[in-house]
Amino acid sequence: MPFDDLPAPPPPPSARTRRASEDPVAPRRGGRALPEGEALGALRTALDEQRVALAHGHPIVVCEALTQTARCLAALHAYAEAEASLASALAALRQMPGAADAEGDLLCALAEICCNEADQVEALEDDAPEAQSRRRAARARARDWADGASRLALLTSDPGWGAILLMRAADVLERGGDIDDAVTLQRQALALSEPRRSPSRWAQPEGLRHAAPTVLM
Repeated sequence: MPFDDLPAPPPPPSARTRRASEDPVAPRRGGRALPEGEALGALRTALDEQRVALAHGHPIVVCEALTQTARCLAALHAYAEAEASLASALAALRQMPGAADAEGDLLCALAEICCNEADQVEALEDDAPEAQSRRRAARARARDWADGASRLALLTSDPGWGAILLMRAADVLERGGDIDDAVTLQRQALALSEPRRSPSRWAQPEGLRHAAPTVLM
């Protein structure tokens, strides 16, 4: 599901924020240290767990840890950093065979993160070329991730889950102004949701099915 709406502009930096900006190891957004607080504490915990997971090395463990780090970064609106963490989680997941359900979830989350970054830049109403370039780049990445999710939706173990992926991808495209493509994905999702009278390509041996995870982001 999409992230929450962006909050109002932050208040002037407090003494705690200034102290965080002077900490060379503090988690950062756009080169600046993030302010102290509950969300930052959750991020520090996630980063500690990520280090343990990376030492463990198993792709699923690494993927889960990197995904949690991305959640925490996104909660702090550090979308570029959240995208990088989630892209690493996707790379780890792709080392596991038959994980199309979870991969589609990650692809949708990546699209939503990029869409949020573009919305964030638009909300600032900054007409500077650098800001507009960042907005366009975020929209383009959102479309690319959504396209990957929509194609993978046809490979999931459950057509109902595939329909969910298509609807999430359609939402990203709609938010970016790609209305026609969004409507196309919505129609595909409705088609997948219709009952099927005969066995189809969705049928798989029970041992090969992977339970679809809950929405990650």
